[in-house]
Amino acid sequence: MDRDVLIANLLAAARELIPYTQPYVVEQLPAKFQFYRLDRETRARDRKPHYLGPFSAEEIVDHYWREARHPAWLSVTIVELAGDCCRILVDSEGRWTDTDERTTALARIRQNEHPPFSCAVTPPPPLREGLKR
Repeated sequence: MDRDVLIANLLAAARELIPYTQPYVVEQLPAKFQFYRLDRETRARDRKPHYLGPFSAEEIVDHYWREARHPAWLSVTIVELAGDCCRILVDSEGRWTDTDERTTALARIRQNEHPPFSCAVTPPPPLREGLKR
């Protein structure tokens, strides 16, 4: 997979993520988005997530692109709404590859049309008695 295909797949996964997530949130999700990544050094020190960004799709891919290799699995997650856009966290697992093959774990979770990106939604916890969604 080359860098331009990785950028195109990131943008396609982000566009797919918004309608995929919408049934699980009350707010209307805007179609506009910004990319963020974890600041792992600060997270290790503070033990809570810190996000770096916003970044363009090209800047995110530049961060993960290493000598024509990329993480085998990159997940995209909407972490919050900021005005008229969704903040999308792009995070990776540790295995690097130079192909577009899907990992076995990714194939089990969801058939993904934009490798190596995956879209996943964790169902919300049940509401306390008497509350409505």
